[in-house]
Amino acid sequence: MPQSPESVGTFRWLDLEMPAWQPLRGMLAEPLPIDFATAEQRLGALPLMFFEPDGYFLWGRGSGVERWQINGQLTDDGQQMLYITARGRMPRQPFEQFLTVFGWPDVPLAIQLVVEGVMIAAADFLAAME
Repeated sequence: MPQSPESVGTFRWLDLEMPAWQPLRGMLAEPLPIDFATAEQRLGALPLMFFEPDGYFLWGRGSGVERWQINGQLTDDGQQMLYITARGRMPRQPFEQFLTVFGWPDVPLAIQLVVEGVMIAAADFLAAME
């Protein structure tokens, strides 16, 4: 199966022209190449990460204008991770560190912008964070 998504045009986000993409057939149907226990172990190794046995996580640092935080939920099928729901605000470096837990950049990850109703490649999302 090809590993790259198919472009479906562009959209405006944060005053940037961003490429939107359509996942290839089966791309989102495939579980991530990591199981829940491994994800829990890797997330738990991140400094100041709070992780609950049901898959809820909270990670943050700083105070005032320097404060950042991401929280969410891991969802698996009992064997491998299916998807991660996350929300928050954080700088690029810790977000990139967060994505590596799930195999990025070797594993192509999709970022869904729910309000905008589009999906973008993780690399494009990270580039917009610069």
